Amino acid sequence: MTAPQSPRPTQPSAPTPLEPDTVPVRTDGPKQLVGIYVRGMAMGSADIVPGVSGGTIALIAGIYERLINALGSIGPNLWTIFRQEGGIKGFAAIWRQVDATFLLCLLLGIATSFATLAGIIKHLLDNQPLLIWSFFFWTGCRNGIYLT
Repeated sequence: MTAPQSPRPTQPSAPTPLEPDTVPVRTDGPKQLVGIYVRGMAMGSADIVPGVSGGTIALIAGIYERLINALGSIGPNLWTIFRQEGGIKGFAAIWRQVDATFLLCLLLGIATSFATLAGIIKHLLDNQPLLIWSFFFWTGCRNGIYLT
């Protein structure tokens, strides 16, 4: 025996809200992607300096929430999305789901800072240790790290 089907509504129903796994497509233009890259460079340069957080720079730069949302969307549900779409379409759906263009530009900026500034910091630590450690201590004091 089968269950009876429910009657169809006579009036059109209200629009259905987005499903939790459905993310509106966000398209960033070249200007926005360059801005994200520069913000990534700022985050990377902050991560090199002890006592300064790249997350703080992300908050100041206005990308913290987007970063948290992009990282939070990475999970087991991506496999389901890939299996539903399959192949290249599945990969593209996952790319959109995790806002991978944003993450890629941000990580490229962070890596650029690491590659360029790490050498400068090492050189300063080798040749000007008092000056650079004073700067690190001053930065930590400004952020309240050494005062508590």
